[in-house]
Amino acid sequence: MAAYDPAVRAFWAAQLERFYTATEKRLRQDQKKGRLDPRLVTQHVAEDDGSGVVAIARELADLQWYGAFRRPNRDGSIKEPS
Repeated sequence: MAAYDPAVRAFWAAQLERFYTATEKRLRQDQKKGRLDPRLVTQHVAEDDGSGVVAIARELADLQWYGAFRRPNRDGSIKEPS
């Protein structure tokens, strides 16, 4: 319906904007806490000699397994997002 109903389109656009804003906030917080390297993939592709394959694979697997919001802490515990 969003394709042809302006009210529905506006509603979903607002929902997505809230999601994008919350996601960006959480990812930036995780970067500041050292739980997420903001350059991981870019750096791996541009500079890695193959020795970082395990680290990049683990990062990508964690992202898929835990999602952006429930990453484990370094000690393995999972803190609920605030």
